[in-house]
Amino acid sequence: MNATRAFAKILAVAVSALVPASLPARAGDCTLLVSAIVKLDHTPHRILSLSKGDGPRGPFEKKYEEIFTGDTFYSTTDTGWKSKPMTGDALAQNFLDARKSAEADCESGGSETVAGQMTDIIKLHGGGGPGSFSIDTRIWVSRSSTLPVKRELVISNAGPNGDVSMTTLDTFYYDDIHAPSAP
Repeated sequence: MNATRAFAKILAVAVSALVPASLPARAGDCTLLVSAIVKLDHTPHRILSLSKGDGPRGPFEKKYEEIFTGDTFYSTTDTGWKSKPMTGDALAQNFLDARKSAEADCESGGSETVAGQMTDIIKLHGGGGPGSFSIDTRIWVSRSSTLPVKRELVISNAGPNGDVSMTTLDTFYYDDIHAPSAP
């Protein structure tokens, strides 16, 4: 598999980990991560994301939002909202299927208070090696709800020429979840 296809595959898994929440693991115990993502996939939620980076066309910044209401998944695009009927079972299955083929190292990243909640941090690393991109992810999982509250994704050495780097910060919300006003 060439580097561009490998990058696209790992990035798709990392992003689907938000739709479902971050890179699956092959090393270390990621029981907490898998449990949190499967629970997320069955819980109405909203994710606000901010991506910043640098690429061949210079610096960039993009904000986007995703909402899962329990039966429909909504995401922002350049032209507005896009919706897709989706069940929690389907989201969870997508995550579990992607997890089978993705490779990332997983480890504990300690604990930290985020938005007033004590969290456990899960660190993941995928890719890397000479001439290859890498993806480093940290996910903060609430000890009380066992749901993700924050995620940071750092991609380095990406793109066909290794000239793209990007950091995405995601914040998860679980209260007052409803379809966007203009899907």
